[in-house]
Amino acid sequence: MLLESTVGVVGKAILSAVVGAIVGGIIGIFREQIENRFRQTKDNYLRGSWDCTWLIASPTTVSTNPIRDQVEITQVNGQLVKGEGSTLKFGRSHFHGKTTQFVITLSYAGEKASKDLVGMVMLKKDSPTKLNGVWCQYGSDGTLMSGTTVWEKIA
Repeated sequence: MLLESTVGVVGKAILSAVVGAIVGGIIGIFREQIENRFRQTKDNYLRGSWDCTWLIASPTTVSTNPIRDQVEITQVNGQLVKGEGSTLKFGRSHFHGKTTQFVITLSYAGEKASKDLVGMVMLKKDSPTKLNGVWCQYGSDGTLMSGTTVWEKIA
């Protein structure tokens, strides 16, 4: 009788250890996705349309007229952000990046004739309706261009 109860206790302990290892392993594998689910609602305000103004600071030989476009953030999945933009002068572009507590970092590339115009943007989260930051890209002639940008939420 004592042997049977000891085997039962040991069996339960082994079963508990196996179940714990399996659950811990699953949580470890899907940790980032689980964290992203909790974070998703926090940055969900980023999703939607933004009116963007781009100022060129360098090179100084380029026109200083601001460039305006509209950007649509289509996906916010945890830290991952995706979307597309559109401007009359340069056409459509696609971007993706990451969001942290204070900053969004994006890389973008144009479509068709502008596909080689790629760049980076770093935006500070000023409020749920305003972002501001800096950008840089290499122009079609290989010249490094950079400046500032302000994004204001439309919808």
